[in-house]
Amino acid sequence: MKKKLLFFIALCIVGISPAWAQQDPQYSMYMFNGLLVNPAYAGSRELVSVTALGRYQWVGIDGSPKTATFSIHGPSRNEKSGFGLNVYNDRLGFTNQTAANAMYAYRLELGPGILSLGLQGGALLHNNRWQDAVTINPDAGAPATSTTAILPMAGTGAYYYGERFYLGAAIPNFIPNKYKNPNSVNGSVASRQKMHLFATAGVVIPLGEDLDLKPSVMMKYTQNAPIEFDFNAAMLFKKVLWVGASYRTGDALVFMSEYVFKNQFRLGYAYDLTLTPLRTYNSGSHEIMLGLDLGWNKSRIKTPRYF
Repeated sequence: MKKKLLFFIALCIVGISPAWAQQDPQYSMYMFNGLLVNPAYAGSRELVSVTALGRYQWVGIDGSPKTATFSIHGPSRNEKSGFGLNVYNDRLGFTNQTAANAMYAYRLELGPGILSLGLQGGALLHNNRWQDAVTINPDAGAPATSTTAILPMAGTGAYYYGERFYLGAAIPNFIPNKYKNPNSVNGSVASRQKMHLFATAGVVIPLGEDLDLKPSVMMKYTQNAPIEFDFNAAMLFKKVLWVGASYRTGDALVFMSEYVFKNQFRLGYAYDLTLTPLRTYNSGSHEIMLGLDLGWNKSRIKTPRYF
C-alpha cells in the first residue's frame, strides 16, 4: 500500500499525468536561512554565512522525499551588494533533482531599512529512474530506462528588512521548462514546470531583556494548486535559543528550535507532524540544520541575528 501511495504522489510531481503539484523542495526552517526561497536575501546577515540543511519527509513511506541543501552568501566589501550560492539535491521515489543557483543582490538604504533586489541563475539536473517504478499491474507503455534532462533556471526576488522586521517576495524560477514524454516519437510534452511565488514577512517583538517574540508568515502559490500559508511564532531566550512552532495550512504542525554557540555556530532541528490522511502511513518529517557565520572581523559578529 505504501508503494502504491508513493507512486501516485510521484506521478503528480514528475508530470506523467497532467496533474500539478508543488515542484520545488519544501523546508520548515526557511526562516533561519532566507536564501532558500529568495535570492535578495544574499548578504543580508552582513557577514559570510554558511548553512547545510537535511530534510527527511514522511518517515515510514518508501521513497519519501529527501532533501539536502548547501548555501553560502555574504556582502561585498562596500556592503552595496550581496552574493550567494545555493545547491540542493531533492529525491522522491524514482525522481532525483540536483540544482545549483548563483545569486546577486543589490542593496540600498530606504527609510528605516534596506531594500535588496536579487537575481539568481543556474541549472537543474532532472533524472527519472522509470525502471524503479512500482505499479499495481505491469504497464507496457511505461519507460524501461532512465531519462535525464538539464534545465535552465532563473529567478528574482525583493527583500526589505531592518533590525527587527522583514518583508520579502520571490519567484525562484520563472522559466517554464518542459518535460518531454519519453515514449513519444515526436517529443510531445508530458508536463511543464510552473512558477512558484513565495511571500514572507516577520517582526521581532521585545518582551524583556532576555526574551523576544518573532511571529512570521510565508505564503506559497503555484498555478492550479491551493495557496498555502506557514504561520510561525518563535521565542528567543537569552539571545541564543530559539523555540517555536508553525502551522502549515492543510498539511502539518511544525515544532522547531535553533541554538547559537559562541555567536557563530548554529544548530537547528524541526519536526513536522502530518495532519493530512498521509499521517496513517508516516511518522512525521525531520529537518536538521548546521550553520556557521564568519565576519570580516570579530566586531562584525553579534548575537542575536534575528533573520
